[in-house]
Amino acid sequence: MTTDLRFATPEAPAPDAEARPRLGGRSDRLVGIDIARAIALMGMFTQHVFLSDADGETSTGWVGRVFVEAGGRASVLFFVLSGVSLTMIARRGSASASDGALRRRGVLLLLGGLLLSSLVWPASILQHYGVAFLAAPWLLRLGHRGIAAVAALGLLGGPVLLLFADRWTGDILNLWSGNAGEALISNTWEIGVSGNYPMVLWIGFFAFGMLLGRLDLWNRATLSRLGVAAVIVALAVGMAASSLEDRFGVPDVDEGDVKAELLDDDVFDDDFAGDEFFEDEFVAPADWRFLYDVAGHSGRIGWTLQTGALAAAVLGFALLLPSRVTNKLTPLAWMGSMSLTAYLVHIVLVTDVFERVVDETELSVVAQEWFLLSLIATMVGICSIFFKLMGVGPLERLLKQFTTGTSRTGEQR
Repeated sequence: MTTDLRFATPEAPAPDAEARPRLGGRSDRLVGIDIARAIALMGMFTQHVFLSDADGETSTGWVGRVFVEAGGRASVLFFVLSGVSLTMIARRGSASASDGALRRRGVLLLLGGLLLSSLVWPASILQHYGVAFLAAPWLLRLGHRGIAAVAALGLLGGPVLLLFADRWTGDILNLWSGNAGEALISNTWEIGVSGNYPMVLWIGFFAFGMLLGRLDLWNRATLSRLGVAAVIVALAVGMAASSLEDRFGVPDVDEGDVKAELLDDDVFDDDFAGDEFFEDEFVAPADWRFLYDVAGHSGRIGWTLQTGALAAAVLGFALLLPSRVTNKLTPLAWMGSMSLTAYLVHIVLVTDVFERVVDETELSVVAQEWFLLSLIATMVGICSIFFKLMGVGPLERLLKQFTTGTSRTGEQR
């Protein structure tokens, strides 16, 4: 095998597939992808809770660092891995990758995500997945250069567009206020531009994952080079952002008596957590210096490049794990194989268990940390039970039945 980053052809079989770890005896899955997806799920769990006691004390040390770093990065890994898996099942000629199946999957995820967002979980990412899968038939027809162009437009052009999005949002929505199409326009704008996962940017992560999925992910030399190169890029982007900040500074914003440097970590501490800073009418200026921000969920070029590189690094190193390690991580792989089910389980555990217990008790921050770990273990345990009983998550089975007319599973999703 060659030692460079190379693309695998659709016809080429995995050169050492029989020697790679399997999930439930299936050789058509790369277990490292399931493990990477499980890492993303656990990261999303930590970024959706806030550990703070009655005195306002928060997590510190390495636990607090994990919470900070998971913010806006775990969901990116989740999105990138979806693009990887889509490319892999398409290369195998799976019925799940047919135009009709992808569109049906997209519609179901879009409608389900909107329902979930309106009733239970305002930060739902499912409707954004739905849009990505609706665009997938077109993306699959593009070559390497076309997919790379979409990734570049999203990851580089998206942040530039979003610099101006805040000042457009109110005007656009006001045009339709009170009209019959108000809900459609507001939801479309939220998914595409103004929401937590604006697709003008996040489609770049999906396309980047599709590009990674075209690599020969069975080639250990390719994976090693991918992981090392991705880490180097992530570090370089961080250093470049720091240098640019030292050279040009960061944007200053005056809002009444509040003056803050938006790229300063202190902006997001308790002093600025109230509505007096983040008011509905507050709109940050379109200053180009925002673009080198690498903070989680900032939506800036520094963040997209660094977080995309970190996602590629996690993918590469997860696929390099030896069999003796993946065997010990089998429960995580089971959870990763049913990401939709696990995602909804995590929402239930966050909203109906963690938040309720924390609101009704006076647990210390340390106790909350242990409670959170126990809930993550519970999520892994629930998914393990589903896998033992069904070989797949219940929602994955329903989705497969809806999109392809069969409940047979086992493909790398």
